[in-house]
Amino acid sequence: MSVHNPYDFDIDVDLSPILGESETPTLISAKWYELVKPREGRAPAVQAKLEQTFRNVVLAAQWQATARRQLDRRRALRVPLLSRVNVDGGPHLVACDISLSGLRCSGEPAAPLMDVEFKLPGTPFPIDARVEVVSFKDANVIPLVGLRFAWIDRPYVDQIAGYIARKRERILKAA
Repeated sequence: MSVHNPYDFDIDVDLSPILGESETPTLISAKWYELVKPREGRAPAVQAKLEQTFRNVVLAAQWQATARRQLDRRRALRVPLLSRVNVDGGPHLVACDISLSGLRCSGEPAAPLMDVEFKLPGTPFPIDARVEVVSFKDANVIPLVGLRFAWIDRPYVDQIAGYIARKRERILKAA
C-alpha cells in the first residue's frame, strides 16, 4: 500500500514558450517527465516505448496549440480599411481590411518580413509596424496578401482597436 504524501503534487509543464505564437498555455503533465526518466533495471525496449509515447504526447500538444492558433486567427474581427501601405524597400500596397492581428492588402509583397507604414482614417499620425506575410494569392487583376503584425508599438494597437470598435459600431447601426 502506498502512502500519500500531502506535499507530493503534480505540476503541469507549459510548452507554449517553445511552440511559439501561443497565447494560451499548452500543458503536459509533469508525471510524463518523471515516467520517461531512465531508471536502473528498466528494459531498453520499455524505455524506448515510454520515450516514443512521450514524444506522441508532445506532438499532440503541439497539434492542439496549432489548431487553437488557427481558430484564434480566424476569430479576429476584421473591418474594411482603404489605405495606402508604404513598404520600406518595395512598392506600396493598398489595405483592404484590418484586424488586431494584421492587414489584408492588394498588391505583391516585397519580402517575407517587411516594415510598413499606413494611416487609419481619423488618426493624425501614420502607424509603423513590422509585418510577416502569412498568405499570398496571386491573381491577374487583384493579388491579395495577408500580413500579420510581427512587431507593433502598444499605442498603435490601441489606435487600431479604437478604429475597429468605431467601424464595427457603425456597421451594426447600419444593419
